[in-house]
Amino acid sequence: LEAKVNLGASGLEYSVPANLTEWNLGGDCNEAGYQGNVIKWELWLNGYKVRHSDMTGMVSGGSTASTTCINGRFLLYISMASITADPVDRTGLKTGAGTARASYDLYVEIFGRETTSSSNLVKGGSKSRTRVALIPIVN
Repeated sequence: LEAKVNLGASGLEYSVPANLTEWNLGGDCNEAGYQGNVIKWELWLNGYKVRHSDMTGMVSGGSTASTTCINGRFLLYISMASITADPVDRTGLKTGAGTARASYDLYVEIFGRETTSSSNLVKGGSKSRTRVALIPIVN
């Protein structure tokens, strides 16, 4: 199992402008022969997980924002707007303390499934989880 975020020449950093509320993040993946898979993300601030792709309301209509690896590629939807499960407006990497902004860590991870409908997720090795540093662009 492997998930690799594609950020071009920047490596594993993504610069975020102050007004960015949502974006798509894509990459390459390897399903390792599992019948099914799921790719999830987690957003961390100062060592605490503050948001993740399985939170209800991440996508309009109330659904979550997890995805799958299809033909070696994936596309994630990341939303920083206030949602019921996390009422903090994280637009532009705000911290919830007024207009303060900070760097966040975004972790992207792929899990295997023994069958396409299995709820048991198989955790992969070191290549199945990738860290992306989200850095606020200072205007």
